Amino acid sequence: MKNQKATIIFFIMLLAGTASALNTDHLTIEIALDNQGSATITENYLLSFVSPFEERSFRDLALENSSNLLAWQSQLEFFFPHFESIAGNSRSTTSITYDEKSKTIILRYILKEKFARIISKEQRSDSFVIDQKQWSAFKESGSIVIPENTTVRLLFPANTEIDSDKLPSNAIVEGNIIELSGIQSNFINVEYKIAKPILPGSDDLFENITGIYTIAIPILIVILLIGYVKREDIESKVENYLVAHSEVNFREPEEELDFDLDK
Repeated sequence: MKNQKATIIFFIMLLAGTASALNTDHLTIEIALDNQGSATITENYLLSFVSPFEERSFRDLALENSSNLLAWQSQLEFFFPHFESIAGNSRSTTSITYDEKSKTIILRYILKEKFARIISKEQRSDSFVIDQKQWSAFKESGSIVIPENTTVRLLFPANTEIDSDKLPSNAIVEGNIIELSGIQSNFINVEYKIAKPILPGSDDLFENITGIYTIAIPILIVILLIGYVKREDIESKVENYLVAHSEVNFREPEEELDFDLDK
Protein backbone atom coordinates (compact mmCIF):
# COMPACT_ATOMS: atom_id res chain seq x y z
CA MET A 1 0.00 0.00 0.00
CA LYS A 2 2.82 2.35 0.90
CA ASN A 3 4.70 1.64 -2.35
CA GLN A 4 1.49 2.10 -4.34
CA LYS A 5 0.99 5.55 -2.84
CA ALA A 6 4.58 6.50 -3.62
CA THR A 7 4.10 5.32 -7.21
CA ILE A 8 0.94 7.42 -7.55
CA ILE A 9 2.79 10.49 -6.28
CA PHE A 10 5.61 9.76 -8.70
CA PHE A 11 3.24 9.54 -11.67
CA ILE A 12 1.59 12.81 -10.62
CA MET A 13 5.04 14.40 -10.71
CA LEU A 14 5.65 12.88 -14.15
CA LEU A 15 2.38 14.31 -15.45
CA ALA A 16 3.45 17.67 -14.12
CA GLY A 17 6.72 17.27 -16.00
CA THR A 18 8.84 17.57 -12.86
CA ALA A 19 10.05 14.13 -11.75
CA SER A 20 11.78 13.36 -15.02
CA ALA A 21 13.47 16.77 -14.99
CA LEU A 22 14.42 16.69 -11.31
CA ASN A 23 18.15 16.65 -10.81
CA THR A 24 20.70 17.40 -8.15
CA ASP A 25 22.33 20.81 -8.05
CA HIS A 26 25.29 19.55 -6.09
CA LEU A 27 26.44 16.22 -4.69
CA THR A 28 28.73 16.17 -1.67
CA ILE A 29 30.13 12.81 -0.58
CA GLU A 30 31.94 12.52 2.74
CA ILE A 31 33.99 9.39 3.42
CA ALA A 32 35.02 9.09 7.08
CA LEU A 33 37.80 6.53 7.56
CA ASP A 34 38.92 4.95 10.82
CA ASN A 35 42.34 3.61 11.87
CA GLN A 36 41.71 0.26 10.15
CA GLY A 37 40.60 1.65 6.77
CA SER A 38 36.86 1.07 7.27
CA ALA A 39 34.53 3.79 5.98
CA THR A 40 31.22 5.43 6.81
CA ILE A 41 29.92 7.25 3.73
CA THR A 42 27.43 10.12 3.61
CA GLU A 43 26.09 11.31 0.26
CA ASN A 44 24.25 14.66 0.29
CA TYR A 45 22.09 15.42 -2.78
CA LEU A 46 21.15 19.11 -2.92
CA LEU A 47 17.96 19.61 -4.94
CA SER A 48 16.19 22.59 -6.51
CA PHE A 49 12.51 22.81 -7.41
CA VAL A 50 10.78 24.88 -10.07
CA SER A 51 7.57 25.34 -8.10
CA PRO A 52 6.06 24.94 -4.62
CA PHE A 53 3.86 22.16 -6.02
CA GLU A 54 6.92 20.20 -7.13
CA GLU A 55 8.51 20.68 -3.73
CA ARG A 56 5.40 19.53 -1.84
CA SER A 57 5.02 16.50 -4.12
CA PHE A 58 8.63 15.52 -3.56
CA ARG A 59 8.25 15.90 0.20
CA ASP A 60 5.34 13.45 0.13
CA LEU A 61 7.38 11.10 -2.04
CA ALA A 62 10.25 11.23 0.45
CA LEU A 63 7.91 10.38 3.33
CA GLU A 64 6.59 7.37 1.44
CA ASN A 65 9.99 6.10 0.34
CA SER A 66 11.60 6.51 3.77
CA SER A 67 14.82 4.41 3.76
CA ASN A 68 13.73 2.16 0.88
CA LEU A 69 16.74 2.47 -1.42
CA LEU A 70 15.15 0.52 -4.28
CA ALA A 71 12.15 2.87 -4.28
CA TRP A 72 14.40 5.91 -4.45
CA GLN A 73 16.54 4.42 -7.22
CA SER A 74 13.51 3.52 -9.33
CA GLN A 75 12.41 7.17 -9.29
CA LEU A 76 15.69 9.12 -9.39
CA GLU A 77 18.39 8.12 -11.87
CA PHE A 78 21.13 10.10 -10.15
CA PHE A 79 20.50 8.56 -6.72
CA PHE A 80 22.64 5.51 -5.85
CA PRO A 81 25.49 4.57 -3.45
CA HIS A 82 28.59 5.64 -5.39
CA PHE A 83 30.95 3.36 -3.48
CA GLU A 84 28.89 0.21 -3.09
CA SER A 85 28.28 -2.54 -5.67
CA ILE A 86 29.72 -0.60 -8.61
CA ALA A 87 33.03 -0.53 -6.69
CA GLY A 88 32.74 -4.17 -5.61
CA ASN A 89 31.61 -3.36 -2.07
CA SER A 90 28.53 -4.17 0.01
CA ARG A 91 26.65 -2.24 2.70
CA SER A 92 26.10 -3.26 6.31
CA THR A 93 23.67 -0.46 7.23
CA THR A 94 21.79 2.20 5.27
CA SER A 95 19.69 5.22 6.16
CA ILE A 96 17.97 7.75 3.90
CA THR A 97 16.48 11.03 5.08
CA TYR A 98 15.18 14.14 3.38
CA ASP A 99 16.01 17.49 4.98
CA GLU A 100 13.19 19.74 3.83
CA LYS A 101 14.87 22.90 5.12
CA SER A 102 18.09 22.43 3.11
CA LYS A 103 16.31 20.51 0.31
CA THR A 104 18.83 17.71 0.62
CA ILE A 105 18.51 13.93 0.38
CA ILE A 106 20.98 12.35 2.78
CA LEU A 107 22.13 8.80 2.04
CA ARG A 108 24.32 7.28 4.74
CA TYR A 109 25.83 3.79 4.69
CA ILE A 110 28.68 1.73 6.13
CA LEU A 111 30.75 -0.56 3.94
CA LYS A 112 31.39 -4.14 5.04
CA GLU A 113 34.72 -4.23 3.22
CA LYS A 114 37.74 -2.03 3.96
CA PHE A 115 37.70 1.15 1.88
CA ALA A 116 41.47 1.63 2.26
CA ARG A 117 43.91 -1.25 2.08
CA ILE A 118 46.92 -1.53 4.38
CA ILE A 119 50.17 -1.91 2.42
CA SER A 120 52.79 -1.94 5.18
CA LYS A 121 53.13 -2.02 8.96
CA GLU A 122 56.03 -0.20 10.56
CA GLN A 123 57.07 0.33 14.16
CA ARG A 124 55.66 3.86 14.34
CA SER A 125 53.00 3.91 11.60
CA ASP A 126 50.77 1.90 9.24
CA SER A 127 50.59 2.77 5.52
CA PHE A 128 47.33 2.61 3.51
CA VAL A 129 46.22 3.02 -0.10
CA ILE A 130 42.76 3.54 -1.62
CA ASP A 131 42.49 1.19 -4.60
CA GLN A 132 41.43 2.51 -8.02
CA LYS A 133 38.31 0.31 -8.03
CA GLN A 134 36.76 2.59 -5.42
CA TRP A 135 36.41 5.31 -8.09
CA SER A 136 34.48 3.09 -10.53
CA ALA A 137 31.31 5.22 -10.30
CA PHE A 138 33.22 8.17 -11.74
CA LYS A 139 34.82 6.40 -14.71
CA GLU A 140 34.13 7.83 -18.14
CA SER A 141 35.92 6.52 -21.25
CA GLY A 142 38.83 5.18 -19.22
CA SER A 143 39.27 8.33 -17.12
CA ILE A 144 38.10 9.19 -13.62
CA VAL A 145 35.88 12.27 -13.79
CA ILE A 146 34.60 14.08 -10.70
CA PRO A 147 32.52 16.95 -12.14
CA GLU A 148 32.38 20.52 -10.85
CA ASN A 149 29.00 19.95 -9.20
CA THR A 150 30.36 17.01 -7.18
CA THR A 151 32.67 17.14 -4.16
CA VAL A 152 34.26 14.04 -2.66
CA ARG A 153 35.66 14.72 0.79
CA LEU A 154 37.92 12.16 2.49
CA LEU A 155 38.14 12.53 6.27
CA PHE A 156 41.05 10.70 7.88
CA PRO A 157 41.90 10.13 11.57
CA ALA A 158 43.64 13.04 13.32
CA ASN A 159 47.03 11.27 13.41
CA THR A 160 47.21 10.89 9.60
CA GLU A 161 50.04 11.92 7.28
CA ILE A 162 48.77 12.31 3.68
CA ASP A 163 51.09 11.85 0.71
CA SER A 164 49.89 14.94 -1.18
CA ASP A 165 52.55 14.61 -3.91
CA LYS A 166 50.67 11.66 -5.43
CA LEU A 167 47.29 13.43 -5.60
CA PRO A 168 45.91 15.26 -8.66
CA SER A 169 47.22 18.82 -8.90
CA ASN A 170 43.85 20.42 -8.12
CA ALA A 171 43.14 18.25 -5.07
CA ILE A 172 42.83 20.28 -1.86
CA VAL A 173 44.51 19.01 1.31
CA GLU A 174 43.74 20.67 4.63
CA GLY A 175 45.07 18.87 7.69
CA ASN A 176 43.58 15.38 7.66
CA ILE A 177 41.04 16.13 4.89
CA ILE A 178 41.30 15.66 1.11
CA GLU A 179 38.78 17.41 -1.13
CA LEU A 180 38.31 16.34 -4.76
CA SER A 181 36.15 18.28 -7.22
CA GLY A 182 36.38 19.16 -10.91
CA ILE A 183 38.95 16.44 -11.55
CA GLN A 184 39.69 14.42 -14.68
CA SER A 185 42.55 11.96 -14.39
CA ASN A 186 43.60 8.48 -15.46
CA PHE A 187 43.89 7.52 -11.80
CA ILE A 188 43.51 9.00 -8.33
CA ASN A 189 46.28 7.77 -6.07
CA VAL A 190 45.50 8.27 -2.38
CA GLU A 191 48.19 7.03 0.01
CA TYR A 192 48.56 7.92 3.67
CA LYS A 193 50.12 6.88 6.97
CA ILE A 194 48.53 6.65 10.40
CA ALA A 195 50.92 7.19 13.29
CA LYS A 196 50.80 4.70 16.14
CA PRO A 197 50.59 5.79 19.80
CA ILE A 198 53.90 6.79 21.41
CA LEU A 199 53.31 4.49 24.38
CA PRO A 200 54.90 1.09 23.71
CA GLY A 201 52.72 -1.88 22.99
CA SER A 202 52.83 -5.10 24.97
CA ASP A 203 55.57 -6.55 22.75
CA ASP A 204 57.73 -3.42 23.02
CA LEU A 205 57.17 -3.26 26.78
CA PHE A 206 58.24 -6.91 27.16
CA GLU A 207 61.36 -6.24 25.10
CA ASN A 208 62.24 -3.20 27.24
CA ILE A 209 61.80 -5.13 30.50
CA THR A 210 63.88 -8.01 29.11
CA GLY A 211 66.62 -5.56 28.14
CA ILE A 212 66.70 -4.05 31.63
CA TYR A 213 67.04 -7.47 33.25
CA THR A 214 69.74 -8.43 30.74
CA ILE A 215 71.84 -5.48 31.92
CA ALA A 216 70.96 -5.58 35.63
CA ILE A 217 71.54 -9.29 36.33
CA PRO A 218 75.28 -9.36 35.40
CA ILE A 219 75.89 -6.20 37.47
CA LEU A 220 74.15 -7.78 40.47
CA ILE A 221 76.23 -10.95 40.12
CA VAL A 222 79.48 -8.92 40.07
CA ILE A 223 78.44 -7.04 43.23
CA LEU A 224 77.63 -10.31 45.03
CA LEU A 225 80.98 -11.86 44.01
CA ILE A 226 82.92 -8.84 45.27
CA GLY A 227 81.02 -9.00 48.54
CA TYR A 228 81.75 -12.71 48.93
CA VAL A 229 85.51 -12.32 48.24
CA LYS A 230 85.89 -9.45 50.69
CA ARG A 231 83.51 -10.76 53.30
CA GLU A 232 86.22 -11.26 55.99
CA ASP A 233 87.57 -7.75 55.51
CA ILE A 234 84.05 -6.35 55.66
CA GLU A 235 83.26 -8.33 58.83
CA SER A 236 86.47 -7.07 60.47
CA LYS A 237 85.68 -3.47 59.64
CA VAL A 238 82.17 -3.81 60.97
CA GLU A 239 83.46 -5.34 64.22
CA ASN A 240 86.06 -2.59 64.72
CA TYR A 241 83.42 0.05 64.07
CA LEU A 242 81.12 -1.43 66.69
CA VAL A 243 83.94 -1.64 69.25
CA ALA A 244 85.07 1.93 68.61
CA HIS A 245 81.60 3.34 68.97
CA SER A 246 80.44 1.31 71.91
CA GLU A 247 81.06 2.45 75.55
CA VAL A 248 80.76 0.10 78.45
CA ASN A 249 80.29 1.89 81.76
CA PHE A 250 81.07 -0.02 84.89
CA ARG A 251 79.61 1.38 88.08
CA GLU A 252 81.73 1.33 91.27
CA PRO A 253 80.13 -0.73 94.01
CA GLU A 254 78.43 1.50 96.52
CA GLU A 255 80.03 1.70 99.98
CA GLU A 256 77.98 0.18 102.72
CA LEU A 257 77.04 2.59 105.43
CA ASP A 258 77.77 1.20 108.87
CA PHE A 259 75.79 2.82 111.63
CA ASP A 260 76.93 2.02 115.14
CA LEU A 261 73.81 2.38 117.19
CA ASP A 262 75.56 1.59 120.48
CA LYS A 263 77.64 4.73 120.45
